[in-house]
Order: sequence, then C-alpha cells, then structure tokens
Amino acid sequence: MNLASRQWDKDILNALNISPNVLPNVIESTAIAGRLRSEIAACVGLPGGLPVVAGGGDNAAAAVGLGITSNHLNRGSLSIGTSGAIFVPCDCPIPDLEGRVHLFCHVDGGYHLLGVLWRQVALCAGIEIRLHRMFPTLS
Repeated sequence: MNLASRQWDKDILNALNISPNVLPNVIESTAIAGRLRSEIAACVGLPGGLPVVAGGGDNAAAAVGLGITSNHLNRGSLSIGTSGAIFVPCDCPIPDLEGRVHLFCHVDGGYHLLGVLWRQVALCAGIEIRLHRMFPTLS
C-alpha cells in the first residue's frame, strides 16, 4: 500500500504479479463500508441496516480514546502487557528507513508510527510494574 496516496501501490502489485482487482477498495477508517445484513442482525440481536465502518487496529483505536491524534503530536503511548507497543502520531507519511518502527495510516486521517517490543521484554516490564505497584517499598 502507498501510504501517501492511501491506495494500493501499483508498482509493488505489478512486481508481484497481483491484479488490483483481487483487492478491496481502500477506504478511510471512519468510512461506512456497508450495512449490517438483516439475517446477521437477527443472529446477533441488532437492528438490520446498521452502518458498518472500516475501523482500525487496537492500538490506533485506543490512541484516539486517549487523545493521541494527529492534532496532538506531543503525545504518545506505551502499552505494556503480554506484548508491548510504542505508539506515536505524526502528520505526514515519513517512514523510519532503519525499520525500527512501522508507519501506518491513523484512524483519525493522519499517520502514526508503531513499534512493538519483544514479547519477553514487554511481559517482564509488565510484571515489574505490577510488582512495584504491589510492593512500592521494594527497590
């Protein structure tokens, strides 16, 4: 995908001999992708015809809830649990050429960088934080 144009990258598709016709249309995260079909709505107890939006990834959606958006470039997040993620919004699509973090389209229409910590590192950090909360006098 070409993040600057927010479309499938034709050069890459051609190099891989992939037709763009086999890929879905690229739409923004807030765009309505369709409507909930009545037979599915009946199974899940929702009204038919509800709009279904494209949505976003877990870290990007959480970031919006935390106010970490392309309009607030001075904020970021570090999520530590069974994995760990460093999330930073940015206002233009400039990738990290050393590959340390990944560039994505943000759900708010801007862009974000996301770096993932090794599972073992994140898990140990999560345990360390939990232990510190449980036993604040331990050093």
